[in-house]
Order: sequence, then C-alpha cells, then structure tokens
Amino acid sequence: MRQPQKWGEDKPAACIWHIVWNGTYLNTGKTSSALETGDYYFNNAYTGKFLHRSGNTTVNGQSGLLSSLGESSIKWRVTNLEDGYCTIQRADMPNAFLAADSTSGSTVKIKQNNSETISDIYKWEIRIATGGGCLIKSKYTGKYLYSAESSSSSSSVYIYGLYSSGSASYDKQRWRVVEASQYVELNSNTVFEDMSLDLNDVKSPNIDKKPSNASWATISDFYYQTSSSKVEINNTSIVGKETGSASITAVHKVTGRSYNFNVTVYKGTLEVTFYAGNSSIGIDEIQDLLNMGEIIEDVSIFGHCWIGIQNNTCNTITIGAYPLFSQETVFIGLWGNQINDSDGDYTGMWYNREFYEYEYNNKYHENVYYSVEVSKSSVSQMNMYISANYNGYNFFTKNCVDFAVGFWNNVVPSEYIIDKGIDFSNSPWEMIDQLKDQFANYSSNDNLINYGVNHCGFYNGEIYISHTF
Repeated sequence: MRQPQKWGEDKPAACIWHIVWNGTYLNTGKTSSALETGDYYFNNAYTGKFLHRSGNTTVNGQSGLLSSLGESSIKWRVTNLEDGYCTIQRADMPNAFLAADSTSGSTVKIKQNNSETISDIYKWEIRIATGGGCLIKSKYTGKYLYSAESSSSSSSVYIYGLYSSGSASYDKQRWRVVEASQYVELNSNTVFEDMSLDLNDVKSPNIDKKPSNASWATISDFYYQTSSSKVEINNTSIVGKETGSASITAVHKVTGRSYNFNVTVYKGTLEVTFYAGNSSIGIDEIQDLLNMGEIIEDVSIFGHCWIGIQNNTCNTITIGAYPLFSQETVFIGLWGNQINDSDGDYTGMWYNREFYEYEYNNKYHENVYYSVEVSKSSVSQMNMYISANYNGYNFFTKNCVDFAVGFWNNVVPSEYIIDKGIDFSNSPWEMIDQLKDQFANYSSNDNLINYGVNHCGFYNGEIYISHTF
C-alpha cells in the first residue's frame, strides 16, 4: 500500500491524503497540484491533439496513431520537484526541457539544460482544471499551455493567460493526462451505429468503441462532417433538416481514424386515412333485407368504414394495444361479428381485420379514402379515444361509421372534420358519397394495399387475440 508523504512534522501521516485522479496519484505540494514523477502522454481536451515534439526544439499539437507519431515524440517525463512544481522533459532525452523563456511572448519550445540548477523557465505548475483534465502553468511567465485549433493533423502550441472556464479558449488550455503505459489506442473495429430521426429532431451519435476501454473516445472526441443537406451538424448534435438519407463521417481527433455511418430522416408525422368500403350487395337489396327484418350476422356486407394509421416517425408508437413500427401501417375498425369461435362473443375494435377480409372473403375491392397528416403528439388523443370506444357494437347506434368518424374528428385539424350535419348518415354504404362530397381530392382504388401485414386481432381487455393469414 502506498504510504502518504509527510510535508512537515506538524502534519502527521494520518492527516495526509493522496488524491487519485484518472488512476494517477496527484501530489498536492505546498500551494498547488502536481503529477507524481513518471512518463505521461498529454492530450488537449478541445483539439484532441497530443503534446508533440517535432524535431529537437519545436513543440506542437499532433493527432495520429502511435505507430505513425512515434512513441518518443509524445511521451514526456514529468519530474515532481516536491515544491508544487514539476519539470516536463523529453522522455528519450532527460536534459531536454519544455520551456517558456519569454515573459512577453507566447512561444513554448524545448531547450537543453545541462546545469544542475533548475531555472524557473523549466518549471510548470499542474493542477486540475474545471471540466476535467489539467491546466499546465509556467512558473516563469504565469501563462498556460494552449493548443491552437487547426483542421490539419498538426497545430501550434502557445502559452497564454488563463481564459474563463466554460469557454472554447479555456478548453484549449485543458490537457488530459495518462501514464504512457496506461494509454489504450482506439482501433479500426470501432463502430458508429446508423441513426434515424425525425424532421427537426436532434440526436447524438452512438459509438461502440473498440477496445471498450480505449482512451479519449467519447462522442465529443470526434468531429463530424457530411456533404448532405438532409442533416445539420452542431458539434456532437445531428439535426434532421430534410427527409431522406445522409452519410456522415466521424473523425477521431486523437488518432485521426475515421468511421462512416448513415442517418435517415423521417417526416415525423402520422398519416391518418379514412376508408369507406363498398357494400357487397346493392342498396335496394340492403333496404329489402332491413324491411323484412332479416337477421344478418355479417353486417359488413352493407359496406364498412375504418381508419388507417401510417407511422412516418423514426420510433415505434403504440396505437391502443398495438405496437406500430416505423414506416408501417395499421388498420382499426369496429366489428359486430367474430371470425370464428376462438373469438368468443367479443364485438368491438379490431386491428387489421380489413386485410383479413380482403384476403379471405374478397371484400373491399372498391373503396374510397382520404388521408391527412397529423402530428405525432396526436397519439395520446388516439389512444384516449380507443380506450373509451373500443368495446361493443350496435348496427344502429355504435357501428363502424360512428367509430371511424369519431376517431377521425378527434385527431385531424378542424378543416378536415367530417360534417355530421342534418344530412349525415351512419350507414356505411352512404359514407362513400359523404367523402366524395366533402373532399374533392379523394382517392379510390380497387385493391387494398397490404403493407406486409400477416395477422389481425383484437384486445379483449385482458389479452390480445390474433389470427394469422
């Protein structure tokens, strides 16, 4: 177990505490913090560049792989002077010191010192910075080591007065430090997950870094670039600007490695469609059956009205009890009859029953429909309506038309509300004319498009009953 250092006889060992930061022991010294003696890499928190030796005297910021940089060019020997200060030397040349030898200038360089005396131009105070990392201050000039921003792999290093914490300039004075033996380099197996988002939504990338303990490899340790107008990049935030797909390149500031991932931008809306399916018998036949008081078990022969909901968002949403995945469609409608005995005596709202009837019973080959886009925030209104109206059926007072019109009018903008005035009829076969009269640009087709659905079902209040087709 490491023993604490005694800074004076008036301070017994039991009162001395080691401060460990990022796995490295800090020595508090008398007035400031300093690293323990050892070999370290310094990496700038803003630019992601290493404190790097270029040639024998020049110091700069440099990104790259260890294999290309050369370990000796970024490894620095820190010697704790036990007075609150330390020296920073080339690890491969102990008499070559990091020096700031001009109180009026901003340059920093490597100078050889063969004297046994350590001048103040070679002394540095290292203490923890606000926001993480450390500040490296020259004792001689009172200025702080600073990495200039550059789009190239190399950038200049200066010493400047201390900037306000939280500013970009302050972050350029923050240096992350790791013992050279503890540095773990990010490798090429790292993966950025493809993303999906809605128009005007903001998301940050997800990274699966390899190895998982790679040093300095959070999403803020990359910069992101694209040539696409589909997205806008603000630091680590990606904003959806146009529907479509964009390719993004993430460049690791530390190593220079680059990774590609795709972003898909969706509308972020729901498309709600009102459908009116034609009856399978004529109007006169319907009236005759009603006049005769015939008992008709399958009232859908009179026609049917229902609602389609297409999810044009990037997320799965829940419609009633049904998980509706991104870019998929669900039909909901009220039914007064069952498919078979497994349904019990349930009557009420089904999911995708219309697809089943189309496939197996040759229904709804003639239908009229009209679609409106609504906000994804309307899902809560949809679910409240379903919760209050999903159960039960009555041909005259609570049929498929009543359910569909009520749902539609509850979620669409006011200019699209279906008029339930004096001429309104909840007869399914008459809703076709109602749609045509109210919406001049209605659509119609002879086929019901199946969006990959292979089952229908209903929720009876306890469980979901499904039929596969």
